[in-house]
Amino acid sequence: MAAQGAGDDVGREVHNRMVAFLNDFVSQATLEAMEMDGVSADADAAQPLPDYQSQISSMLQCDTSTLFVDFSHLMQHDAELAEVCVTDYTPLTASYTEIMMMCDLVWTD
Repeated sequence: MAAQGAGDDVGREVHNRMVAFLNDFVSQATLEAMEMDGVSADADAAQPLPDYQSQISSMLQCDTSTLFVDFSHLMQHDAELAEVCVTDYTPLTASYTEIMMMCDLVWTD
């Protein structure tokens, strides 16, 4: 994720990758829990719920502004994005509102 253009381009890429992480990440623990419940993650009807979906839904319903992310999940999903989070937190802070709007669109009940 090299800065090849203006800071806005890097911020947009960080935003898009973070939204993808929040929308898509399913931990090994979630998959194992499904398996213990006798549900196959490969079955069409049994798509695992992304790990952060319920936390984001609760956050939006309670009008709070803190999302707790397990850094090891981020490293597992996108190590390059995790490195950017460690070295330059500013793009994530700047795109917080956009991330929340995107998650609201995806996960509104």
